[in-house]
Amino acid sequence: MSQLKELIKNHGLQACKVALLVGSVLIVINQFNAIFGDEAFRWLPAFLTYLVPFSVFLWGRSKGA
Repeated sequence: MSQLKELIKNHGLQACKVALLVGSVLIVINQFNAIFGDEAFRWLPAFLTYLVPFSVFLWGRSKGA
């Protein structure tokens, strides 16, 4: 658990920036009709759309990539 805290402390801001950029592009692609049309916005997929790039970035940093 302390490794996760240290990882987020050292790379959390970078991970947030990546997640915001990648997640926003994916939100527009995946929920285009909800944003610009008349479909309902799906909150859980939207949350996961930002969580996955954040997690993958931190996982990559933890592996030294």
